[in-house]
Amino acid sequence: MENLLLLEDVVNRATQQEAQRMVLFGKKGYATMASVDYDFFFHALPVPSFNNLREGNFLTVPLLPYQEDRDAILLEIANTCEKSPCLSLFGTRDKKPKIQIASGKEAKVEGTFLKFFDVSRSPNGIEIAARDEYRVACMEEFQHHVHDVERFLTDLSRFREEIDRQYQR
Repeated sequence: MENLLLLEDVVNRATQQEAQRMVLFGKKGYATMASVDYDFFFHALPVPSFNNLREGNFLTVPLLPYQEDRDAILLEIANTCEKSPCLSLFGTRDKKPKIQIASGKEAKVEGTFLKFFDVSRSPNGIEIAARDEYRVACMEEFQHHVHDVERFLTDLSRFREEIDRQYQR
């Protein structure tokens, strides 16, 4: 899995609806910023269950509702993996304060954040590893890194419409 880049409005929607099951949608290796390739997540939808998720034209990341109990999160990921073996990345909401370093100063930041988990499969079962790093960009910032902004916006609109048709029947 590449580095993760999420649009700010996707993160805001996901963290504001922390009790809801959602799915993040993106494109693998779609973005490059400062010579770093990113899997780019640009859409989020609430879903009643993760049973009908499938990898198709888009990366799909189930986003579990907020839970304090880490074991419950890992168990839900494992159960979902059994039903949907194509999924390899999961997310959840996290309310633990973060330490942010800017200009050499540390600051404690409160709020709801996203936390991701990579899933690896082997003949012996699955391994779930936490993954904290992801980057968030507002649309305006991201557009500065796009060669053809008009085409990008057209593609993004088309991708979102295709996802909405597929998952909001």
